[in-house]
Amino acid sequence: MPVSPLSSIKSGDEIIIDANILIYALLGSSPDCVAFVDRCLKSDVHAFTTVDVLADVCHKLMVTEAHLRGFIQRPNASSLQGKAAVIRQLSDYWMHVRSLTGIAVLPFDEFRFVRAQAVRNHHGLMTNDSLLLAAAEIFGIENLATNDSDFDAVPWIQVYKPGAIP
Repeated sequence: MPVSPLSSIKSGDEIIIDANILIYALLGSSPDCVAFVDRCLKSDVHAFTTVDVLADVCHKLMVTEAHLRGFIQRPNASSLQGKAAVIRQLSDYWMHVRSLTGIAVLPFDEFRFVRAQAVRNHHGLMTNDSLLLAAAEIFGIENLATNDSDFDAVPWIQVYKPGAIP
C-alpha cells in the first residue's frame, strides 16, 4: 500500500502507533505528531499501542531527559546505565508517558511473541517491529502510524507518516 501523510488519517479510524511517533510528539519535535497524538487523546482517532512500545518510549524519554538536564554527555542508554542517583532524579519522562492515557494499550503475551517470529520471517522485520505488526494483525488493525520505512513494503497495513522531522 502507498504511504500516506499522518494528517490524512480519517476521524473514527483505528490505528496502531509506533514508538517514534509518540517520542516525536512528546518531545515536541514534530508538529504532525503533536497534532496526531492530540487527535488520539481526544478520541477523534481510535488509537492503540502496545506495552512494549510504551516501554521503548519510556526508555528513550528517560535517556533524553538525563541528557537534556546535563546528567549525561551522550543521549544513549550506556551513558545512563548504572547511575541510580541520576535516574532517581528523573521524572519528566514518566509524566510524558502517563499523559498518553487516551491511547489503548494492547497486552504483550506469549501468543504475540510467537506470532511475531512468523511476521519477522515473512516481512524481514526486526524484533520490535515484528511485535508491533503482530499486534496489529492479531487485533485486526489495518493502519499504522510510524516514521519507520521498514513497514512500507507490508501489503496489508496502511502506513501513515509525519512530514519532515527537524
